This record gives sequence, structure tokens and C-alpha cells, in this order.
Amino acid sequence: MAIPRALCAFVGCVAMSLTAMYGFRFIERFSSLAVPLLALFMLYVVYLVLQRIQLQDLWSAPGAGGMSVGLAISTVVGANILMAVSGPDLTRYARTGLEGVKSVSGLAAGYPLIMLASGIPALAFAESDIMKIMVLLGVALPALFILVFSTWTTNTVNLYSAVLTLAASFRRFSDKQLAMAAGALGTLGAVLGIMDVFLPFVLILGIAATPIAGVYIADFFLLSGSDYRLERLSARPPVGYSALLAWIAGTGVAAAANQELLALTTVPAADGMISAFVLHAVLSRWVLKGKR
Repeated sequence: MAIPRALCAFVGCVAMSLTAMYGFRFIERFSSLAVPLLALFMLYVVYLVLQRIQLQDLWSAPGAGGMSVGLAISTVVGANILMAVSGPDLTRYARTGLEGVKSVSGLAAGYPLIMLASGIPALAFAESDIMKIMVLLGVALPALFILVFSTWTTNTVNLYSAVLTLAASFRRFSDKQLAMAAGALGTLGAVLGIMDVFLPFVLILGIAATPIAGVYIADFFLLSGSDYRLERLSARPPVGYSALLAWIAGTGVAAAANQELLALTTVPAADGMISAFVLHAVLSRWVLKGKR
């Protein structure tokens, strides 16, 4: 009997939301087991693939899509750019700055390797559906369990980050209320099949979120002198007009670059980030001084 995809999505999202609300400590312990298992499994998958195809054949494999390199980079950036935003959520309990750096260094070093390990079987089989690849390799059952549990930990942390972000803007609601609202919204998206439009979604993130990185960089290196003491931050205006305007303009530049109306670097996400960086620095220094 086939189980409807919408029902699976609903049950999974509800379970993940409840875990984030009541069982976060369990997920913390479980992830310490799931992450090494996932890494070992990915290495095994790469080994199986390389038993079937030569590595040099992978490098020479022609592309099967019509996406440009710049657009592909923007899509990959969009899928990962929010990691930078959630960084403070993941390091907020670090006792020292060095521990905070260590906690995110795993992403900087490990994530490119994960992308490479997942890209090799996709290239070898010319297939983007991970479960179809696992079936072809004969490891569908262990892949199912490992992917479910690794996705469980990832989405639980995502909901945790979402609650922290929402709590900063909606202070009259409790964390549980915000978790229920965010979980319900995520569940609705999953039931409606948001994964069917995943690539356009991450491309939109690449266009709209990377200008925020430009604002971050300009503020940290040029404007604030990396001085983010709480007493200093409390003296700043509640709305950063120059940052807001720079983000809007940077998003517009990235969107225009995506439509090939202009090009600074041939990568729309980079165009938006550079534009927001320059605009935030200029507006803060000379146009809206004191209102950034």
C-alpha cells in the first residue's frame, strides 16, 4: 500500500516540531551519532560509485542542463547562505571566541566535502533524486534510515533558529507559540510540495539573502570597527535605514543580473552582495550618517 507523500510530510514535520519543542537535548545527543554515520555512509557511496566508473570520466562528463555557471553558483549560495545568519544561534553558548570559531569550522571544512561526495554519484548516474541513486547502488534501506534521522536533526535545528529569529521581532509571544507557528508554516509548505519548486526557491534566497552578507561585511570591517559590545549596540537606532536601503538595492541588482539586464561579475548573488556592500558603506558614511 502506497502511503501518500503529503501524509508522510505531515507526520514528519509534526514529529520534528515536537522534538524541537520538548526533546532538543535528545537531538543534541543523537546528532553526535548520526553525523559520523552519515559521513561514513557517504564515503561508502563514493566508493561504490568509483567501482563502476572511472574518476576521469566524471570530470569529463558533459552538463545535462541549461544553467549557466553564474546561475549555478547563485543557486548553491542560496541553499547555504542562511547558515551565516544562523551562525550566532549555533555559537551563542560558546564560552570563548575560539570555541565559537571551532564550532563553525566544521561547516567551512566539511560542507564542501559533503557537496563533493553527493555530487559524484549524481554525475555518475545523471540523476538528482538521491533515493533513486541509492536504489541503483543497492543501499536504499540504510540510506533511508540515515537520511531520515540526519534530516530530523537538521530540521530540528532549523526550527530552533527560526524561533530565536522570530523571538527578536515578536516578543509578546512565547517560544512555544512561535515554534508552533513556524512548525505549522513549515508543515504546510511540505504538504503542498515545496520541494517541487526547490531550485527556484533557493535561487530567490541567493538573490535576496546575499545582499545581507554585503551589509554584514561593510558594517563589520568599515563602519563598526568589529566593536559589537551590547552597550554600544543599544545606542544604535532601532531601524538601520542605510542597511535596509542597501539590502533592497542589492536585491534589485541581483534580480536584474539574474535576468541578464546587467552584469558585474556574471554571478547574480555576488553582484547583489557587492552592491549592498558599497551602498551600505556610502550611505552610512555620507548620506544617512547615524541612521545605519
